[in-house]
Order: sequence, then C-alpha cells, then structure tokens
Amino acid sequence: MNHEPEFAVDFFADRPPESIKAQRDWNLAEFYLQELRDLKDGWDGDAGEAVRPELIPSAMDLLKILHESGHDAPHDLYPFLNGTIMLEWQYPNGIIERIEIEEVGHGLQMISYPEIDKGAEFERFTWSRQSSPMVIAHPDPECGDWYERGMFQLAA
Repeated sequence: MNHEPEFAVDFFADRPPESIKAQRDWNLAEFYLQELRDLKDGWDGDAGEAVRPELIPSAMDLLKILHESGHDAPHDLYPFLNGTIMLEWQYPNGIIERIEIEEVGHGLQMISYPEIDKGAEFERFTWSRQSSPMVIAHPDPECGDWYERGMFQLAA
C-alpha cells in the first residue's frame, strides 16, 4: 500500500542536488553575516571589538558579487578581534583562502599553502556595486594604482 499522497510534488526535481546545497550555503553565509550585527564589544570574553556596522552591507555586496560570479559560498564567516569580518574557504588540496573585510569596499585576500616553503600570498583589493557590471579591482604592482578586473579569481 502506497501512503504517499497523489498530489505530492517534488519542487526541486528539476534542480540538481548540488545547486540546492550551493544555494543553502549562500543563504547560510548571508544569515551568519546578519548575525554579526548583534555582537557587542567583548564578544570573545576579552577585548574583541564589535563588528563595525558599516562593514555588514559591504560584506553582503562582496558575497553577492562572488555568488553572481559563480563562486562557492565561503566555508566559514566570522568576526575578527579588530571589528572586521573574515570570509574563509578551505580547499581539499590544503589551500586556505581568507578575505578580511577591512573597510567599506576594501579587503585583504590571503592565501595559505600547505607547503611551508610556499608560505602565503597577500593582495589588497576593492569592490563596488555602484556601477554595472560589479567590479573588483586589485592594486597594480607596476604603478601602485588600482586597476579593474571583471571577475575575482579565487584559488581552485
């Protein structure tokens, strides 16, 4: 005897399971980011500063840029002791990528490698939703100015 109702519909039947998980991951990242608004000074039981409120919408913009560019949601999102926000990706090859959102529209990308001799790479960048398409810019090491890139390159 079949107990399933005849009107049961699988609303996600036309979407692959990976896309459902990916969307859930992005939704969680946005939720956790919003939760950072409630942190007060001393949130870590010591001297941790509350997340600077102006960084929340800026971090949301960066999340949207990355999402719309087809990147995976961050695996972790957390406050830093100085009131900034950290996004983190952990890759199967041992590479860890972090983006610290330091100021509105400005951040520091850090990539750590499992090989001790390779160390880490650091790069400052900026992002904006002011114009279309959204742009992420990286400093040009040749002239010290900022140049625009159409897409942000995360480690693979």
